[in-house]
Amino acid sequence: MPPNIDELVTGCISLLGQTGTPPDEEERRVLQLVADPMIARRLIAWIPEAFGFVLAAHIAKVEFTNTFSAKNKQGTWVTIEINREPIFAAALRAATSMFHSGPRDVYQAIAYRSAALAAVNKALNAGDSIEGAHLSGPALIDIPAEVYLPRSQSWWRRVLGY
Repeated sequence: MPPNIDELVTGCISLLGQTGTPPDEEERRVLQLVADPMIARRLIAWIPEAFGFVLAAHIAKVEFTNTFSAKNKQGTWVTIEINREPIFAAALRAATSMFHSGPRDVYQAIAYRSAALAAVNKALNAGDSIEGAHLSGPALIDIPAEVYLPRSQSWWRRVLGY
């Protein structure tokens, strides 16, 4: 992970906040910032979720889980603590600041891409109350669980301390 994650997130916000950019062009632009396809995918996935969480919290009193899900190499869904993703924490800080200071159009363009906010909107449009609702973290499709899990070591490396 790059040393200044906050600057990286801020740079991506300006890219993700542009409306009408095709997804492949958006990914190409983010890749120019980070040059690592997995980090680019993580930025593209997590920044909108953080913006959606902040907006949802301002719409109603909702509770958020501290986990998310991702599939491992075997295809099994794994539950992971959200604090394992530093991009989310940096994006939450940026989203909170931008929610209060703007620009609103950029904020909304990013927040409306959030799966969490889509669930909130769906419930509200159906006439349901979301007060006190519990929102779960996202289920990542294109980011493997192994990105967040500690690498397993062979028994001899554990014994020898490598």
